[in-house]
Amino acid sequence: MIRHRIPAALAIAAVAAWAMSMPAQATGISQTLPDGYTMYALPCDDLANAPAALYRVDPATASLERVGPDYEGMWDYQCWSSGIYVPEDGLIWAVDTNAYTNDNGGTMLLRSIDPETGVVTPGPRIYDDADNSYFPFYTIFKGPDGLIYATGGRGSSSGANSIYRLDLSTGAATFISNTRLNGNLVNNWYLVGTNPVDGLVYGSPMSGEWYTIDIATGALTAVTEAGRSPLQAVVFDETGAAWTVSYSYPAGSFLNSGTFPAYADTRTTTADAFNADGQAIGVAGLVLVPDPEPTPEPTPSDSSSPSPSTGSAALDGSSSLAATGADSNLSGLLAFGAIALGGLSIWLRRRGETR
Repeated sequence: MIRHRIPAALAIAAVAAWAMSMPAQATGISQTLPDGYTMYALPCDDLANAPAALYRVDPATASLERVGPDYEGMWDYQCWSSGIYVPEDGLIWAVDTNAYTNDNGGTMLLRSIDPETGVVTPGPRIYDDADNSYFPFYTIFKGPDGLIYATGGRGSSSGANSIYRLDLSTGAATFISNTRLNGNLVNNWYLVGTNPVDGLVYGSPMSGEWYTIDIATGALTAVTEAGRSPLQAVVFDETGAAWTVSYSYPAGSFLNSGTFPAYADTRTTTADAFNADGQAIGVAGLVLVPDPEPTPEPTPSDSSSPSPSTGSAALDGSSSLAATGADSNLSGLLAFGAIALGGLSIWLRRRGETR
C-alpha cells in the first residue's frame, strides 16, 4: 500500500475528488530530458514494494531501476521529501519524513544518498536555530541565489507554511518568511522548485494551484487557478520544463512533464505510472543529476619519445642535452687532434728535406 505524508482522510478525499473530475490520462511522455542528465526518484511506499532508497528513472516510460542496497528504515515503509543534488559533494540530499515518528527527539533527519551506489548516509537533525526546537520539514529546494531552503511548520503537516534557510552540515534552519496570499497563510507546501530559465520559485500546495513564491517575504502570486491535480514533487530541467509527480487514485504516482507555466495551466501533458518491472511504486521526489564527465582517452605515445632504455631522466630532456653536448665536445677534440697531427707530419717532412 502506498503511504503519503498527508493525513490519510484528507489525501484520499482530495485525490479521489480530483480523479473523478479528470479525464483518463494517455500514456507516453512528450517531453525529452536534456542530454547529460539522469533522473532519479525518491520513493514513498512500503519497503516490501520499494525496498531501495533511490531509483533511476527512464523519463520516456517512467520505469524505475533500483540503485544500490535495500534501505534499512525504522519502519516497514519509507517516505522521502523532494530532494536536491549538491554538486559540491556529488550527493543527493533529502529529508527522511518518517524519522519524525521515531525516538530521535521529534524531528526529521537529513540524509545524503550517493547517486552512483544508492548508499544512504545519516545526516543531522533539522532544528530551528532561533530556539533549538524541532518540528517537521517536508520539502527542500535550491533557491535562485544558490542557497538551500526548506518548507516546514510546527505541530503537523497542515502548518507547513514557513520557509527556512537550511544548513545541510548542521541541520540548522533559519526562519525567513511565512507563505501568504493576500495576507492569508497558505499551507501544505510539498512541492517547491526554482525554474532556471526565468529564475522564479514556483510552488503548489495540496489544493493544486501554482504560485510564484517570494522567498524573502513569503508573498504568493497566483499562476493558475485552484482545482488542478494534486502534485507531490517538481524538478525543472535546464530548458525550463517542469517534471512533476501527480497522483491518480487509486493507481499510484504518475510522471508528468511539459513547458512551464503553460503546462500547469492546461494540463495537456501525458503521463506514465512509475513502475519497477510492472509493479506500481509511489514516488515522493525527483532529482536531476548531471552525468559524470567522460574519462579522457590515453594520449598515444609519440614516435619521437625517448625509448625506455634512456631512463626516466630522459623525460625532461636533460640527459639528451648532456649527451648532445658530450658528442659535440668529442667531435671538436677529434678535429683538433687531426689538425695537429697533420701539421706535425708536414713539419717533419720539410725538416727531412732540408737535411
